[in-house]
Amino acid sequence: MYQRWQRTKHKGLKLIFACLLCAGLLCGGMYLESLSKQKQADQAIAAVIASYGIPTAQIIADSGTNYSWKMGNYYRSFTTKKDMENERKRLKRPENKAENTMYTYQKGSDKLVKRTKDLDSPEDVALVYIFCYDDGKVTMSFNYFGAEYSLPLETVAEQQKLKQFAYPPRELSVK
Repeated sequence: MYQRWQRTKHKGLKLIFACLLCAGLLCGGMYLESLSKQKQADQAIAAVIASYGIPTAQIIADSGTNYSWKMGNYYRSFTTKKDMENERKRLKRPENKAENTMYTYQKGSDKLVKRTKDLDSPEDVALVYIFCYDDGKVTMSFNYFGAEYSLPLETVAEQQKLKQFAYPPRELSVK
């Protein structure tokens, strides 16, 4: 009786070990595949950024290439030194004083606090380029003061907003 129990015990351990090994190999394979896809996305996005004439030295507040679980694609967002300087000049003018304030949550609580933008902080710049990679295709969109615009544009007003960017898209046409 004891020997039979020993044999079934070893079979059970072998089965558990085989399942764990298969699960580890599956997870490792999926991880390597995701690294490969991220590298492809990074290279494709970098090529499109270069084709738009955005110098690498100008890029700041770069998110790097990340995967968005919500959107199901890879993306990279950043602003540029030139955009930051243009934004700083624009916000220092008296007529734009209202745009120089923003509401943020106070650290450690859910209380909204009004604060002045830090004109030396890239995170407070409202002009952001967004490049998305999905199924081998890279698309470009812009975030202008929290509103996201994709090409082709809907209105002439959107076209005027995107002209605020230091590196606006070449194909600024309205549908």
